[in-house]
Amino acid sequence: MLKLFAKYTSIGVLNTLIHWGVFAFCVYGMHTH
Repeated sequence: MLKLFAKYTSIGVLNTLIHWGVFAFCVYGMHTH
C-alpha cells in the first residue's frame, strides 16, 4: 500500500516538474524573442 502511494506520488511530482519546466521554458522563450 505504501509503495503504491509512493509510486503515484513520485509520478505526480515528476509530471508537475515537467509541466512547470515546459511552462517556464515557453515564458523564457517569449521574453527573449
